[in-house]
Amino acid sequence: MFNFFRVWAAFFRRDFLNLASYRLSFFMALVSLVFYLLIFFFVGRVFSGLGSAYLSRYGGAYFPFVVIGLAMQSLVGAGLGGLSQVISSEQYLGTLEPMLGRRGGAFRVLAAASLSRYITSSGRLIAYFVVSALVFGVSFRLGGFPLFAAVTALTVAAYFGLGMFSAAFLLAFKQGNPVNLFFGQLAALLSGVYFPVEVLPDWLRAVGAFIPLTYALEVGRSALLTGAAPAASAKALAILGSFAAVSLAVGAASFRWALVRAKRDGSLSQY
Repeated sequence: MFNFFRVWAAFFRRDFLNLASYRLSFFMALVSLVFYLLIFFFVGRVFSGLGSAYLSRYGGAYFPFVVIGLAMQSLVGAGLGGLSQVISSEQYLGTLEPMLGRRGGAFRVLAAASLSRYITSSGRLIAYFVVSALVFGVSFRLGGFPLFAAVTALTVAAYFGLGMFSAAFLLAFKQGNPVNLFFGQLAALLSGVYFPVEVLPDWLRAVGAFIPLTYALEVGRSALLTGAAPAASAKALAILGSFAAVSLAVGAASFRWALVRAKRDGSLSQY
């Protein structure tokens, strides 16, 4: 356990120093986030007062609805693409094989790198809430944050598993990744990041039911916008927990297979 945290600390220190070295980039990212929120703030004003039945279950306002979608999507992106980005970066630098080639060390390095990415991405998630509250006056239900924290933890677990599966695909096939396409780009359309899933046709909603973010957004919005009790979201939480368990098992098995295959054919450092 001590070795894991030592490895994680090394990754976190490297990522932090990298961010701190580019302060202007950090500032521009914050400015970009504010302008991005401005777009949706004014879009929300277009629909203010219309009383959309699709938004009534989330308090009726569009902007708070989409803020939570954007915040959760930023965290999901870190889980889904973070490991693949680490692998691609280390392959380019020529350090992947020493990192993952040690016997028994691959999963420790993998988890440590992922945890570091999640922590840095958590800052972006928090920034969405802070900026929307301080700059745009959005009010969230404080009592809903414990439930939101729980659903965030399940979401992190689910997308960590998917991230391992995505990384396995990268190790095995190098180019092209349908995992990121379905659970990343298509998820923004099918899980309700920008609009309620109720506006979608039934067949698309059926496809969206296989995306963990769909349930994470449902519970997160209910908790922070209407103060719904955990019991009201029990079904969605159970489904999300099942997603997490299955994705972790499949992700670990697929990554182990891809790593053994890459070592055997000598393609671990190829990209």
